[in-house]
Amino acid sequence: MTKLFAILDSKCRNALNRARLWRLRMAGSNVSRTVIVGGRFTVLGAYHNLYIGPHTTINEGCFFNCGDIIRIGSYVHLSPYVQLHTGYLGMSSLPRTHLYSPITVEDHVWIASMTTIGAGTTIGRNSVVGAGSVVLEDVPPNTFVAGVPARVIKRLSINWLAENVSSCYPRQRELD
Repeated sequence: MTKLFAILDSKCRNALNRARLWRLRMAGSNVSRTVIVGGRFTVLGAYHNLYIGPHTTINEGCFFNCGDIIRIGSYVHLSPYVQLHTGYLGMSSLPRTHLYSPITVEDHVWIASMTTIGAGTTIGRNSVVGAGSVVLEDVPPNTFVAGVPARVIKRLSINWLAENVSSCYPRQRELD
């Protein structure tokens, strides 16, 4: 009986995740049909500013502040509780005003749990961002960054893997 409940629970969660993606698409987001969702996530702001590429994984608790464009490439992995904020407060005048800048996450990037990505940043292709990091500046391609604020820890030599990794993934059926 427990096995039956586990199967039903899994099917219900999959249906809820497909519904979440469908709702985003209906609201104007450009979200690939092959995006994988591992739990609840929040989108704040203009839905049409959100672009998520194929085979990207969004885990539980991710937060997207879409005051400006958030563009996420393909085969990106967003671990639980990652936050992407396009808005910030201007520091050069009083009263402080809200400003916005786009965020770009290029292909084959892994952003580990509880990381915050600030406005106006680009995470380069094949990069890894360590857990709990705060990214306020651009991350070069093929690097591992970590810390508060994030800094380059190591250069990664994974070009060949990233170019050929799509052949390692099983084909996923398109979701309606």
